[in-house]
Amino acid sequence: MPIDLTKNFVAHYRLLPDDIRAKVDNAILSIKEADFRHPGQHAERIEGVPGIYELALDLQYKLTLERGSDAIILRNVENYIDCLRRS
Repeated sequence: MPIDLTKNFVAHYRLLPDDIRAKVDNAILSIKEADFRHPGQHAERIEGVPGIYELALDLQYKLTLERGSDAIILRNVENYIDCLRRS
């Protein structure tokens, strides 16, 4: 399934430290190769927001994504608390 990036995702990605960017890149490759809901991805639905998932990169950083009808949309990536506020 193709992956689309929102402007918000791209803007926050550019601000990430290099080590976190590497984790995001690895997560994107894993999402392309397998279902994002694979247990190794640590993806969980966000309560009260249908169709939106959070994926843990580490203990501090998460990304949010949406499964569209024809693509997975990466919505946001940043510090855990800020990421959920802006999703």
